[in-house]
Amino acid sequence: MAEKIENFTAAEIKAGALVLASVLLMVAFVAAIRGCRPRDPSAHTYYALFTDISGLDVNADVRFGGVKVGRVTAINPDPEDRSKIRVTTVVAGDVPVNAGSVATIEQTTLTSEKHLEISTGNASAKLTENGDTLVTQTGSGGFVDIPDLDGLVKRVEVLLDSMTQLVGGDPVG
Repeated sequence: MAEKIENFTAAEIKAGALVLASVLLMVAFVAAIRGCRPRDPSAHTYYALFTDISGLDVNADVRFGGVKVGRVTAINPDPEDRSKIRVTTVVAGDVPVNAGSVATIEQTTLTSEKHLEISTGNASAKLTENGDTLVTQTGSGGFVDIPDLDGLVKRVEVLLDSMTQLVGGDPVG
């Protein structure tokens, strides 16, 4: 039996190349959306230990002084202290995380996802090394903090006294 030879037209070849290019573009787009980016060789891995991570998820942002500098890569029970949760982060290598920096779990708005915030610390403090465990502080872990009611009442009283003096009355009390 004779072998059949296919003769493709230029239009068929162009159409095939276009389909192939669009598939490759779609794969690259999905990889970018899912966070598959080339690894920064200068990036540092840090650990933070918390008793409650309050809804922090893997792939959450890591911010340094409010600026996005990395991602949370893992959340696991701490192998050395079972009462703690160890959060593993990868941060850009040029970020000056130092011994005075404190890691907290924060939320910028009521509807935003939680992120790990690393404070800028102290300019004169020693820079941390790759693999160090950061000092942590556990707060309410969210946008909505329960205020110090005693301090709040005192501030309101001072504000009302100031407003009374402004309009020409005598402060009460």
